[in-house]
Formats: sequence, C-alpha cells, structure tokens
Amino acid sequence: MNIKVVYPAKNIRRDLRRNAIYWAKFPFLLAAFVCGLVNILVGGPAWSVIAIWSLWMIWSFVFTPTLVEHNRTSIAVKTSIHITILIVIIYLIFPKWPGIEVASLVVVAGLITTATLFFSNIARQKQNFFPLLIFVVISIVFSAVALYLRKGRPLEWAMIVSISVALAIFLSTAIILRINFFREFKKRFML
Repeated sequence: MNIKVVYPAKNIRRDLRRNAIYWAKFPFLLAAFVCGLVNILVGGPAWSVIAIWSLWMIWSFVFTPTLVEHNRTSIAVKTSIHITILIVIIYLIFPKWPGIEVASLVVVAGLITTATLFFSNIARQKQNFFPLLIFVVISIVFSAVALYLRKGRPLEWAMIVSISVALAIFLSTAIILRINFFREFKKRFML
C-alpha cells in the first residue's frame, strides 16, 4: 500500500530562524542589561541608551524583520527612521554635537533612497506607496519641529532642505500616480 503525503515538506529555514531567535534572545537581553548596569555604576552620560537602541536595531533588522510590509520601500523607510532616532538619541546625550542637522541630512538621504526605490519600478511599487507617504509626513513634521527648535542657529539649512525634498517627493508622487494616489488613500483609510 502506497501512502500519499499531502502535507508540504517541513520548512527547515523557518526552524533555523526560530532557533536563532531563541538562542540570540538571552545574549541580547543580557547585553542590554549589562550596558545599563555598567552605565549606572560608572556614571557619566547615558551612553547605554545608545547601545540599547543599537541592539534593538540589530534585533529588529536581523532576527525579527517586518513580515507584512517586507518590501524594499518599507525596509528603506524603517532603516532611515531607526538611524534618525539613533542620531537624535546621541544628540540628546551629547548636545554639543550638531545631531539635529545630521539627523535632517539622514532624513534627506532616506527620502532620496526611498523615492529612488519607489520610482525605479513604479508599476510594481504602486501598492507600496503608503510607507513612502508616511515617511514623507514624518520627515516634514520632524524637520519643521527641528527648524523651530533650532531657529537662529547655524546649519538650519539642513532642515529646510529636508522639508523641500519631502514636499517635492510628495508632489511628484501625487502627479505620477494621479488617480491611484487617491485610490490608495481610500483603501488604507476605508473611505
């Protein structure tokens, strides 16, 4: 008697990933705990926050990447946002460093990279325009707040460039996608 197997073959890659997450969780938590403890014992600026955020970035990109919106536009947006947050954290801990200007330039680079990835294959990336739109809105808000807080100080041009690039990408997306631009809004917000 021949038995026909109807179940799919076991996915070994998924098991390897699950095992990697299981075995990496403890060292990551231990490293975060040790960083915080050493920083408290030694004193000084809160450098452990920078280390913990960096550990979180590694964890979220390597071990637990986003699976629902796992496309190149979303990955570029996520990377830019994480790096910008890291730079702002560094600036909050070491305020003499021009971190807000650097963060604005990282936002501009992220916007240009994301827009390039999006517009390089517009027919296929049409459904992925929402992460780009959210990033544009976040960039405008971040740059406007940074420009307001840094008013009168040198290097405020970086925030102005960030706002300008974000608005240019928003308008070019609306012009290129035309009717699909509003259809995506209707889909996302169920209008």
